[in-house]
Amino acid sequence: MKKYADYIREVEIAELWRGRKHILWKLDPEVNVLSGTNGIGKSTILRRMASGVRSLDSNGEDGITIRVYPDDAELLRYDVITTPDVRSEFDENLEALQERVENYEHGERWATFCDIVDEMFSATSKTIVRDAKRVELCQWDEPLHLHLLSSGEKQLLVILMTVMLEDGNSTTLFMDEPEVSLHMEWQQTLIEKIRRLNPKVQIILSTHSPAIKLLRPFLAGDSRRKLVVICGNNRKLFEKLSRSCAGCGQIALVEKTERMADFVHGCDVFVTKPGGLSSTEAAAAGVPLIHISPIPGCESHNFRFFADRGMSIGVKHLRRELLPAVEAVRDPAVASRMREAQRTVLNRFSTSRLCDFIEETVGKEEQSKCAASS
Repeated sequence: MKKYADYIREVEIAELWRGRKHILWKLDPEVNVLSGTNGIGKSTILRRMASGVRSLDSNGEDGITIRVYPDDAELLRYDVITTPDVRSEFDENLEALQERVENYEHGERWATFCDIVDEMFSATSKTIVRDAKRVELCQWDEPLHLHLLSSGEKQLLVILMTVMLEDGNSTTLFMDEPEVSLHMEWQQTLIEKIRRLNPKVQIILSTHSPAIKLLRPFLAGDSRRKLVVICGNNRKLFEKLSRSCAGCGQIALVEKTERMADFVHGCDVFVTKPGGLSSTEAAAAGVPLIHISPIPGCESHNFRFFADRGMSIGVKHLRRELLPAVEAVRDPAVASRMREAQRTVLNRFSTSRLCDFIEETVGKEEQSKCAASS
């Protein structure tokens, strides 16, 4: 009898984007977040990973290698959840799951599922019919057909039903941008609800904005705290956050700006992906720096370089480590040590010296040309 894996411990993609990228990603047994702007390749990586787990015995044949725990496992249970492009797909996904629910034992895990649905739908007075064979809802004691739900409510049910049907088995759950249809409050509690329903699930998800959801509790602790989100050229992200963060005076959204240096110099803590330019600019300005969600490759090297030298705090697991990291750098002693490391490692005058070198080199070449022509 073939042995099932508990989780994916490492994935290697040798030929991503026609061989331009080689990715090695060491995964956490519980939660893994792939973050980045549109077009950076998050969905591509997830699709390649999902295709690789279908047949562990053909590892490496398609340019992708999946390493699992334990090493001698031959099979992996997994589910893939994407956000439909059209509204009708939500209904199709729900109906496919309903057929499986009918044949599912309505025991303790069903009761937990019902508890979670009631908790998350309580604001709109929707409740689940616990003795039904399928997932059925009521609102104000009247039956409510699932096709009348919002896209976010349908997506939430799809996620929770999928996890319930895993029946507590060790399973890897791939989710591509699950926050697209979900309200901000649901985004904040989704992972906790999933793991409550199946503590053995390994979550691998892509997202645009994990840090914003996780920093909400920090903002709630003091009305004077402010979060400025620089969306850059990502218009879709700006519009989505404008809707989900509406009415929150502590969150300010900024589109593409030419005043990035002003924002960096003016903040108390700079939370960013470990891009070389933004990280170096923040460190040169002496700003406490927190790195999150590196894309495997150059960003992973930057992540380790800054953290190993005390110039930043590297957050590998957002859900567990981001808030503690923010609280840590608010300690004056921790911030002071980080600034000292930044001053020691970085040459704050490197740009001007590089310009001087270029001017000097060009000047010598011009002089040589003039001498040669004369």
